[in-house]
Amino acid sequence: ALGTAQTDIDAIEAAVKGVANAADLLAVSNALTAVQADVKEILAANSVINQDVTINSVATLEYAESLISTKTDAPTVIVNGNVVVTTGAAVFTAAQLERVNLVTGKMATVLKDLTVSNTATPATTTIDFGALTFVDQSVSLTGTTSTPKLKTITTNFSVTVAGAVDYSAVTNIGGTVTIGGADVTSLNLAGVTIGGAINTTGSGAGILVLPIARSIYVG
Repeated sequence: ALGTAQTDIDAIEAAVKGVANAADLLAVSNALTAVQADVKEILAANSVINQDVTINSVATLEYAESLISTKTDAPTVIVNGNVVVTTGAAVFTAAQLERVNLVTGKMATVLKDLTVSNTATPATTTIDFGALTFVDQSVSLTGTTSTPKLKTITTNFSVTVAGAVDYSAVTNIGGTVTIGGADVTSLNLAGVTIGGAINTTGSGAGILVLPIARSIYVG
């Protein structure tokens, strides 16, 4: 793609020198369109991050931003490594949390473990993985986390959050499922294929203790 792009650029330079009429301008326009397509192909080919991504401080946030472009037209990425996101009341400002979400929102695939510990204030702050569809190992979520497109977790899944727990959009969880149950008001895993046992934290396999949940749908 890089060689093709250079060829197209050379063609543009030659065409610009010879512009004499509308037809010549059309030729230049067509060549520019070809270069744009080449650039998009180059960007897509470079959308794999071959390392772990950790965000737990302003410094690590800035480094993550250097790895993953958060521009609107930037491609989503595959992270060939672990992803760890840790927020807290003293770690990030509201504006910095927005930047965290711009980075996490670009992650489409994680090829190792995904671990989120979101204890940021205000409590309504959500860590957003809006593009994430596939995690090739385990997922551990503490605090409010959004994964609207997530379909597959190949091994274990654990989630600890207050309120409604709804992962019915997930297709497959290859391992066990552990729910932090004390503050769960409802649980919805309807239609999810679960390879292992499901339980609440501290309970035996197959045992759910959800004292304030008003509805439970599993499998």
